[in-house]
Amino acid sequence: MVSELILAASGAGTAISEKFQTAPTNTVSMGTGVTIAVVGKIATADVADPGIVIVTGNTSTGQSVTLTVTPTANTWTGTLTWTCLDTPAKCMPATCR
Repeated sequence: MVSELILAASGAGTAISEKFQTAPTNTVSMGTGVTIAVVGKIATADVADPGIVIVTGNTSTGQSVTLTVTPTANTWTGTLTWTCLDTPAKCMPATCR
């Protein structure tokens, strides 16, 4: 289930990164218009205007999992870095712990 959440978030992350590359000074609406399909193991999915991605897995496997991925834009260097926060942490890959 966690892999489906990560894949869904990464697709949104690609769209947000592309928006940042085309308009690097418009960081307040990097996530505007970006959507994630709620299918399979995904119970909810939201992309906020500043690009914060929150994906929640359903409890079909016995435990709810939430992945939050947040972009940090550096308009001076034109770079976008990502951090992730998740619950429960034991279910996530090492890059999110």
